[in-house]
Amino acid sequence: MKYCAKCEKTLPRSDFWICKKAKTGLQSHCKSCLSKRKRDYHKNNLRDRYKMTPEDYENMAFDQDYKCAICNEPPANTKRRLAVDHCHDTGHVRGLLCLKCNSGIGKLKDDPELVLAAYNYLIKHKAIQQHKENE
Repeated sequence: MKYCAKCEKTLPRSDFWICKKAKTGLQSHCKSCLSKRKRDYHKNNLRDRYKMTPEDYENMAFDQDYKCAICNEPPANTKRRLAVDHCHDTGHVRGLLCLKCNSGIGKLKDDPELVLAAYNYLIKHKAIQQHKENE
């Protein structure tokens, strides 16, 4: 048995996630409390950061068939949500992206010219590679 510091209940050890850093080897909050905290964080993050409700997010995900707006793939990890893509200057929400696409455009500084330059670079080198293969 273990005590949950959040709900203040004593629960079976199986109700806690493993945590190698903790003295007991288990999280201090039970799985149920951590799950609620994750849901609340998502809800509050949507509201505070993007001025969206969970319903807005769900509607956008539904409209995108629960797939990334760029690569048209569902999130690689089924437990992971699509990221809210937004303009860093205006805060305007553009769509929902998988982690790879969101990171990719972020690393290209959300700059359409850099994205286009990367596209042209890939096209050029693909053509060179195809030419070499045809020789």
